[in-house]
Amino acid sequence: MPMRKPAQAKYIAPAVHAFLFLAMWALYAGFNQPMMNGPASLPFTILLIADLPFSFFAFGVMFTSTTYGGIAFALWGIGGTLWWHLLGRVIDALIRRIRGRSAGAQPLIDPFQSDATVAPARRILPRLNRKTWPAGVGRRPAFLKGAMMKGTIRTLLLSYVALSLCVVIGCRSKGPTNLCDGFQSYETAQSIRNKLGKLGVIGNWQENLQSVGPPDRRPPYQLLTLSGPFILSGINGRLKLTLYNDRLMSAEFTTENGREYLAKLREEHARIPEDSGKGIQIDRRTEFQYFIVSDGTFRFLWTDPQLESEWNEWVRRNA
Repeated sequence: MPMRKPAQAKYIAPAVHAFLFLAMWALYAGFNQPMMNGPASLPFTILLIADLPFSFFAFGVMFTSTTYGGIAFALWGIGGTLWWHLLGRVIDALIRRIRGRSAGAQPLIDPFQSDATVAPARRILPRLNRKTWPAGVGRRPAFLKGAMMKGTIRTLLLSYVALSLCVVIGCRSKGPTNLCDGFQSYETAQSIRNKLGKLGVIGNWQENLQSVGPPDRRPPYQLLTLSGPFILSGINGRLKLTLYNDRLMSAEFTTENGREYLAKLREEHARIPEDSGKGIQIDRRTEFQYFIVSDGTFRFLWTDPQLESEWNEWVRRNA
């Protein structure tokens, strides 16, 4: 009876890669935590090492470009899966070569065995070949097995491509991301005024509107800033909220007690850098950084890079 073929690495390797990649994306999107400092960190670390050097370039684009980050993420998943399919083929070829050498080293009939001993066995055991072997006994027909395998792989690939497109769309979505103290990007000016009114500080705040409209031929826009005294985590300072086209884009907190506030921030986010001016990503996609002014004042900045890229694009084209 022929030996059953072992599981093929060219199918197992890409399937494991696709599973880890989709699990990483699901954990990242579902828990709303940074990829390197949340539930997605384990599959992310595994894939980052397994897919070198491709993952290194994809990782660099993801965290430096808001426009192409989602595309780089999807290409990493698709390209990495195809790469491991090719590696699986190489592994299968090596396994077949090793098995072939092992089979060649052990003949089925002892060459030193006499014909008198071999002949009875030949008479007792019927000669079974593809014509005499009963159909469906012992193994599945080759054509059926091949068709099922091709259909399964085709379904997996189509499903993976569809999910990768969902990743791209999800990464480029316009959903909000947390900035600071409950303020979220894409909040409207009226929503912010209502929050400040409930906190009892709206009377001490100022508004400044910068806009372009008719008769100016450039595309219209509004850049509104609301600023005033505010307390973050028990630290007194001044908060400035900037809205682009009535969508909260950034929050800036200035205080003389910056080191105290920095310590409180590190209790929530251990990845807050020691050096000022170095940006990190927190929450879903919020970019955070802080600066130390010459007079010792600290300036903390939270930005939604998607809205900021829209504003920068308007400036690039129309300023």
